[in-house]
This record gives sequence, structure tokens and C-alpha cells, in this order.
Amino acid sequence: MVKAENNKGQKEVRKVKRKMSDPTRLQEQDLASLISDIKQSYRKSNLEDIDGKIFLETQPEKRIGYFLKNIPNTSNKEFSMNFDPVESIFLQKLVAESTINQRIILRQEDFFKGIVFIDYLTKVLIDDNGFSDELYGLAQEIEKVDPLLDPDMGILVRYAGIYFASNVKKRYFLKPDEIRVNSERKYRLGNTSARDEFTNLKNLDPFYDSLGKKVYSLFQTDEVKSQINNFEGLNDLKALLFIDSILPFLETSKYKEDVVERIGVGDYYNASFKALQYISKEAIANPLEDYIESLRKLVARPAQTSR
Repeated sequence: MVKAENNKGQKEVRKVKRKMSDPTRLQEQDLASLISDIKQSYRKSNLEDIDGKIFLETQPEKRIGYFLKNIPNTSNKEFSMNFDPVESIFLQKLVAESTINQRIILRQEDFFKGIVFIDYLTKVLIDDNGFSDELYGLAQEIEKVDPLLDPDMGILVRYAGIYFASNVKKRYFLKPDEIRVNSERKYRLGNTSARDEFTNLKNLDPFYDSLGKKVYSLFQTDEVKSQINNFEGLNDLKALLFIDSILPFLETSKYKEDVVERIGVGDYYNASFKALQYISKEAIANPLEDYIESLRKLVARPAQTSR
């Protein structure tokens, strides 16, 4: 009896094997069972979409890389020696050639975030190329104070606020509607979208993967990082980087809360303009010289320690 049962079991095993090896023998109920198992496996692993969209939540740097790969260059300026290939395409994708050609001096660690900040400020928000010249003059004055000191993001952000208050605000109050309308129009026109929808991460080549990581590494604040999966165009991305540059230096809680609330509903343009207005109010109330002096002391500290 036992032998007969074993033989019967072996026949069933052979029968199942034949079914699996010959796709033409797959029964409708087997197919339904297979589909059911796949659905169950998705439910267990919380996967939502087979085409890779689930990775949007966990790999925002890949979304940035895919986006930048699928938009045209902002400029086609070639760089022979100063920048590596990833840095070069960073500038070509994110910064206008006229901005790149300006004499811009920034602390090395802040250069790439800073130049996007300057480009967005001067090309979109205030339509004023004089800022870069003023910043260059400030850098030279700072060098007289301490040859080791270059403008960092703190100086750049505060000086942008001062410049807005002294040079731009007069124009803004004379014709506020006209300036605001022109600024927002430039934002919309330059808010280039990707040619292809971000769906398949497997097609992202390593070069643009590295570019996405570089751009994402520039973001500091959690409030802005949370929006990386929501931006739709180039100026959206630049506005978020602009806002991220200002938020750490805003000291007034209600100012910060207003900006964060605006980016939370996807109003990146108005959030960036408000951030500029708020940092302008704070910058003119706090002397820039005090901040520069605090930086000078920080730069001098390692030299004193090494003696």
C-alpha cells in the first residue's frame, strides 16, 4: 500500500513538472493562481507600481538625474580644465552662460549651490545683472580683511537681501505689479519640463546618476528635500535650491513658516520671492560686517591652533 501511494505521488510530481516545462499546458486556473501570487507579493512588500515609480519616494537623487538628462542644456559653454565632466554638465543644465561668464568669487564648497542661487536671483526674480559685479566687489573688500576668506552662502544670501533692499526694492515699489508679473512670466517660460516621464530607473546611466547625487547633496533643509519628488520643471528645481539656501539664515519664525507653507502646496515661485523679501528685511537690520567678522575669526582659529 505504501509503495502504491509513493508511485502515485511521483506521478503527480511528473505531471506538475510537465505543466511547468510546457507553457502550452498551463491551465487557466494556474494562470489565475500565478497572478494572485504576484499581487500578494506586491501587497507584502508595499510595491505600488511595477515600472519603478515606487523608487521616487526613496531615491530623489535619481529623479533629479533622470529629469536633467531629459531636458535641453541651459547653456553649451565648454570647460577645458576647471571642472570635471559631471560639474561641467551641472553648469550647462542649470546655469545660463551669461551668469557663468560673470566674475564670481565664492568659497569653493559653496560654488555650485551659490552659482545656481545667483542665476535664479538675477535671471528670474529681479532681472538685474548688476548683482554679480557688486558681489565681486564685496569679495575683493573681504579679501583685504582676510586673504583666506571668500564669500560663503551666508554672505551671499544676506548680500542678496541687502541688494534687493537697496537696488531693486525702489523699482519694485515704483511698479510692483509690472515687476512681479514679468518675474513670474520668466519663471513660467523657463520652467522647462522633462521630455520623458520619470518611470524606469534602470535606464538611468551612471553619469546622470552621479549628476543627480551631486544636485541632491546641495539641499540641506528637510522641508525642501520633501518636495524633490514633486517639482515639475527646471525653475521649480532652481527655486527649491534658492529657498533651501535662504531658509537656514532666516531667523524670524513666522517668515520661515510662511515660506514652508507655500512650498508645501507647490507654490515654489511665490515661496522663493517671499524668501527673498524676508531675508531682505532681516539683512538690512543686521550689519553684514558682523557676520563677516565672525567668519574671519573662524578662519583665523585653525592658524592659531597650529602654532
